Amino acid sequence: MKKQLLGLGFFAISGVASAQFCDFNAAFTVKFVENNYVQFLPDTLDPYLDYYWDFGNGNVSYSIHPGNQYFFPGIHTVCLTVSNVSCSTTDCANMDLNTATIKPVKTSALALVETAPNPFMKELNLTFSTSGTYGINLMDLSGRTIFKKSLIVDAGQTLAIRDKVESLPQGIYLLELNHKGEKEVRRLVKVK
Repeated sequence: MKKQLLGLGFFAISGVASAQFCDFNAAFTVKFVENNYVQFLPDTLDPYLDYYWDFGNGNVSYSIHPGNQYFFPGIHTVCLTVSNVSCSTTDCANMDLNTATIKPVKTSALALVETAPNPFMKELNLTFSTSGTYGINLMDLSGRTIFKKSLIVDAGQTLAIRDKVESLPQGIYLLELNHKGEKEVRRLVKVK
């Protein structure tokens, strides 16, 4: 795979997609119990996968089959991220507690950015499915910026971040992606 080195010498971008596509999904179903208590069940049940639920009310869970109590009626955006050592995928839905209905959230260009591998060691690859201008900000948990870049990509291009991530100590990092006024933050793990 030929990579064209762009700018500052710490990342490469190419037209060849190298990110792995997940052989599992993050789709889920909900069960409205009573008193705004909701149970969640992912379509993919695998004890070897990691599950991260964001219930849209400030609560999160790492359980496979969690429940959540909502204290305020209305619409809450619930997201599930399912991952393993080499792949991560996210699905979100708008859940209306007033009518006990759930509707898929329109998939944004950010949701289609593949991040691999996670956990990462010497290189972090971002593959973009949609052309456009993206902002990328890699931060530690204290919010300190490690890598920040704005770039224009074509669909199918891969950004490989090397020098800045190889020397990082192991731990948890946050990747903030921006595109057309939308923002998404992902949790990444660095291992040695």
